[in-house]
Amino acid sequence: MTERTFETERAPAPPAPEAERRPPAREAERRPPGAGPGDLTRIPVGSPALRSAPAKPAAASGRGGFLQTVSSFLGGLFTHPIDTLRRLFGGEGYTDRELADYLTLLDRTGDIEGDFDSDNKARAVVARWKGARAGFELPGTRMALLMSELLAGATGGDDERAILDLLTRADDGDLRVIFQRVPVARLLKDIGGANGRRLTAWIEARFEGGLPAVRRNAVEPKGGLPPGAPVFPYDWAHFRQKFDGLHPPEQIIQELARLTPDERERAARDLIVERDTLDTKIDDLRVKAGNAPDQATRAALQDQLAALSKRELDMSIVLEDAFKEITLAETPAQFAAKAVALTPAQRAQARQALVPPVPVMGGVPVPFAKTLPGEHLSYEDKLRAAMPAVVDGYWNQMAKERQPADHGDPAKLHTLSEMEDLAKVSKDETDEVFAGHYDKALHPPLKADRPGRRASLHDLWADTQAFLTHPATSFAEKRALAKALVLYFYSADDTVGELNRKHRAVPSFSPAGGPLNDAAVAQDKVARELTTTAAQVRRLNEIDRGWDASANPATQDVNLQLFRPKGGVAADQDFLWDMFQTLIHEYLHTLAHGDYRRFAERFGPGQAQNTLIEGMDSFLDEVVWARIRPRVNDPGLRRKVEGPAYAAQPPIAVRHASRRRYSSFAEATRLVSIVGYRNVILAYFKGEIDKIGG
Repeated sequence: MTERTFETERAPAPPAPEAERRPPAREAERRPPGAGPGDLTRIPVGSPALRSAPAKPAAASGRGGFLQTVSSFLGGLFTHPIDTLRRLFGGEGYTDRELADYLTLLDRTGDIEGDFDSDNKARAVVARWKGARAGFELPGTRMALLMSELLAGATGGDDERAILDLLTRADDGDLRVIFQRVPVARLLKDIGGANGRRLTAWIEARFEGGLPAVRRNAVEPKGGLPPGAPVFPYDWAHFRQKFDGLHPPEQIIQELARLTPDERERAARDLIVERDTLDTKIDDLRVKAGNAPDQATRAALQDQLAALSKRELDMSIVLEDAFKEITLAETPAQFAAKAVALTPAQRAQARQALVPPVPVMGGVPVPFAKTLPGEHLSYEDKLRAAMPAVVDGYWNQMAKERQPADHGDPAKLHTLSEMEDLAKVSKDETDEVFAGHYDKALHPPLKADRPGRRASLHDLWADTQAFLTHPATSFAEKRALAKALVLYFYSADDTVGELNRKHRAVPSFSPAGGPLNDAAVAQDKVARELTTTAAQVRRLNEIDRGWDASANPATQDVNLQLFRPKGGVAADQDFLWDMFQTLIHEYLHTLAHGDYRRFAERFGPGQAQNTLIEGMDSFLDEVVWARIRPRVNDPGLRRKVEGPAYAAQPPIAVRHASRRRYSSFAEATRLVSIVGYRNVILAYFKGEIDKIGG
């Protein structure tokens, strides 16, 4: 679009195109009834909604029974008498194969072995774990079983020291698992003398609230990853267990940092594939919850959804940090050298990744179903029935309390000059991560409009109102703006996305917006019906006027709302952090290379374009957020984001940037998993679209 002017003889230019809108915050998204929380970014580790059910304590009685012990001992005397006698008196001469079989037994039964020499095996396993011997990784469940094995029967000094080795080198998540299964009272009872005093001192230092808190089962470790924790070669099967809801992502990031660069790359590739799979499961579960036959079933599905969503968020936090580290560690030349040339198969997969997957039979995508078997309502009928509620939902969120009287009250608004300061911080933080891939001098800080001076940072409400109320603005222009918004809803709204999934609809439009297949024809028809009357158009125009933010990459302009939220200081602090995140997102839009934007525009309005523009921008703004997230309570950053007055107040729980993540983020990350992170960065910032199948 062209930059708006305010000449009296013609109308101001219309708002920014639909492809660069900022999505509503996720907690306000319309989801199927009972679909569960839309924002899990503030749920702490160990929250009741996400915490694993308390595990059954590991076996505390004798080692499998007297008869089993005697039988095993006598059998050993007959088959290998020397080894048996040595092990009876504490010898640990086991092969790796014998110990691997022992661990397999523990994993399979979830219980101790309870044999006459099982404590010897447990100590031998701990020794190999301390030495980071491949194959002897110990998740918390194994640690708890080994400790129970060592506590069964008489617990000698060697047993006590092995238990302390496990405890003092265990990470936070594993400690949570251990103390679910091994009562602290049992540890204190069975470990005495100097080792007991060492245990008590360690508990006091390692946990919030010390020993009294742990006695109350308030197990909250502090201090992060212990320096003596063993470092094992990367193994996906072990690494994925860290995302159990008990390991904070910060700790997983610490563990990743200890691996080699090649291992971190492998972990990132594995994680992005796993998250893609998890996104599909979450979508399916959300639909099941919405269609649940009763409240009890819905509640159970919501609990599953909450746990999976928390797991997905943790994976996102770890992934965005991994990509941030790759970006910061490599020079542009190193970065480009590691990009890959796509095979024909990868190019085809990259194109397919831009839209949600459809079922495949015999290697061929299952075609669009206008009407599903056993139903009489067509896709078009359902879309027509659903869209009024979609429009109403957006109007209630974006327009209801953003009317002329609201905008006319200075007490209800922030100022553009405040947003200019915030925009500079957003630019600086983004440049710190990605400026190696563009010339930041060509992207100057955003400047707020001033009376009589048009700049690059605008009041979106005021600009849209000027366009809508200008005498030269025709109804046809207002209607075109309204229809573009409806087409945007089609590609960004969950309700329509679910309808598309059920009917295997992949609407395709020409660059000019003309429908190219049956699904697009249906969408275009309903869009025209929704923009027929003046009342319909006005309602959609008011949503556009109240939209949170947008950007125009061609002119490097950004448009945003200035409305203060209700709810007092804490709500306004949250608004400013949200606007900070939003301005990162919008600034990233202005950094997209012209060739990249033109490639996206070839697909016309629809899902593929939304993936390349909004989904990819969401992906990138979360990579920037990885550098900010650990610093949200830093006083200096708080003053820049919240201002001096609010920064003097207690800090709020700042939510993750995923709060406004576009649903097409899933397709964007699928594209990354196919072509590679570096290819995506070179395409987005340098226009090398061949790197993503262009």
